[in-house]
Amino acid sequence: MILEEGHKSHLSLHSGMTKMSHDLKESFWWSGMKRDKTQIVVACLTCQKAQVKHQRSGELLQPLDIPERKWDNIVMDFVVYLPRSVRGHDAVWVIVDKVTKTLISCL
Repeated sequence: MILEEGHKSHLSLHSGMTKMSHDLKESFWWSGMKRDKTQIVVACLTCQKAQVKHQRSGELLQPLDIPERKWDNIVMDFVVYLPRSVRGHDAVWVIVDKVTKTLISCL
């Protein structure tokens, strides 16, 4: 069924009825579509847990200190599952300086 495939897709991320409706309306329509969408989302435990009414409200955000010098504040992450390099690497370590936005990447 189109709804089940669209809902289980890695791209949909259990987006709920509103997003699923918007996405499907671009390509499909059938009689009883709204009822069918409701049944899929109501039966999905992940969608039920993701509803706003089941989530705690966040606390007040705290401002971050403004860095004064280069490389005082950096962020790091890994970019993975890339095509393998000649040496067999499939990931990159990325480091960014938050002041200058300078980027360094390492295999």
